[in-house]
Amino acid sequence: MSSHYVVDRDGGVYRLVAEDKRAWHAGAGSWRGEDDVNSVSIGVEIVNAGPPDPFPERQMRAVLALCRDLAARHPGVEFVGHSDVAPDRKVDPGPLFPWSRLAEAGLHNPHVFVRP
Repeated sequence: MSSHYVVDRDGGVYRLVAEDKRAWHAGAGSWRGEDDVNSVSIGVEIVNAGPPDPFPERQMRAVLALCRDLAARHPGVEFVGHSDVAPDRKVDPGPLFPWSRLAEAGLHNPHVFVRP
């Protein structure tokens, strides 16, 4: 497995694969009719052991900063989890991931509807 970025618990962000290169971060899956998710997306791995492990504030600030940067450079981007593109195989980022924080930051995701 590979991804374009990894966000560590301490807030460190590491680029592993250039965005214009394909990474194998989602594995087999689909999103909105696209069956080759890896070729049309940028993979961000967030270091977390899953429930009951919370996402530390420093890590979430780094995730939000990275997502804002991605949104600025890739208009129309959607932020989804592995559990969205491969629900039969993946559960991350898990039920403790604060999708509402992305929505409050104006980052489009299908998990939270925010009234204007």
